[in-house]
Amino acid sequence: MAAVAAWHGLAGELGLDPIHMAIAFTRQRPFACIPIIGATTTAQLDHLLAGIDLVLPPDALRRIDQLHRAHPLPY
Repeated sequence: MAAVAAWHGLAGELGLDPIHMAIAFTRQRPFACIPIIGATTTAQLDHLLAGIDLVLPPDALRRIDQLHRAHPLPY
């Protein structure tokens, strides 16, 4: 739960939706990676797709990297 709280906190500090931030982060990996999204309703799908063009700036990517180092293997 600490990793989830940290992720949401960082998204809030950056003024981003945490879902959009997660998808953008996944899409910007330096290796081939396709984010797997799931939606039960069209409203959920609309929300997911609303952030599809988000590109995170280098500072956001650096801060996400720091977050991952602070919360390794959060599962």
